[in-house]
Amino acid sequence: MFGTDEVAPATQEKYLKIYSQYQALWERLTPEASEKVRKGNYERLFDEARRKVRNWEAAQKTGRTPEIQTGKDDASARTVR
Repeated sequence: MFGTDEVAPATQEKYLKIYSQYQALWERLTPEASEKVRKGNYERLFDEARRKVRNWEAAQKTGRTPEIQTGKDDASARTVR
């Protein structure tokens, strides 16, 4: 997962400084791999985290034990309570 670690940069140029330093890497990656590093991994990780947090919140309201899905993308997937 790629991130610039920039917080409130004054200009877009400052924000993109780190991204530009990785230009040689971006050029060597396949378009699919580049997309995954720059965006896909973030979306996958944060979407899954959001789902887990909402599940936990719902469990707190109802007093039930939250269900946690493990191994989501493989044959070992199981639900833990």
